[in-house]
Amino acid sequence: MKLKRLYLRLTSDEIVHAANRYHFGDQMIFFQKVYERVVKCINPVLYYEYDYPEKNQVTAIISLGNGPDQMMENCQERENFLEAYAVECLGLELLSCSYEQFKELIHRERRQFMNAMQFWDADELAIMLPLLQKRWDEVPVSMNEAYALLPSKSVIFYGILEEFSRCTQHLCSHCRHKNCVFRTTTGDNYDI
Repeated sequence: MKLKRLYLRLTSDEIVHAANRYHFGDQMIFFQKVYERVVKCINPVLYYEYDYPEKNQVTAIISLGNGPDQMMENCQERENFLEAYAVECLGLELLSCSYEQFKELIHRERRQFMNAMQFWDADELAIMLPLLQKRWDEVPVSMNEAYALLPSKSVIFYGILEEFSRCTQHLCSHCRHKNCVFRTTTGDNYDI
């Protein structure tokens, strides 16, 4: 098992996109201020193990920590439900950002592409989470009686690893990351 601390931030374009996606487009200043508070309270970690339980598969846990849950709880206690919803939405966007970082990490470490992610359902959580808690020295999440992960901004999944990328999001002509490992691997050198 490996542990990595993640540095998760959204670009200004990603913040605008998220604001529009979650219907905060007319409240951009509010959304930006909530974002700034959210990134100060997260403690994003990635725990993962290659070839477990099968070859060319990675088992991963990503968590933003307790900060977003505490922030949402504080908002709800003050009956500030709009801000609590904004925290929820920004947590989802930051988790999406973590998936991209993990894909790049896998490519750096293994020269493989994570082409699919299979998130655990309640049945799989009930069986596999206790096994992981025994197998790994430290597990940053637990689950409640309803099989919801705690902290709530956490995910557990299998990543399917392959030699070649099948993901259309790695089309370098559409990507804004000039120094991305996928761009240098494919040889595409688009001037964006």
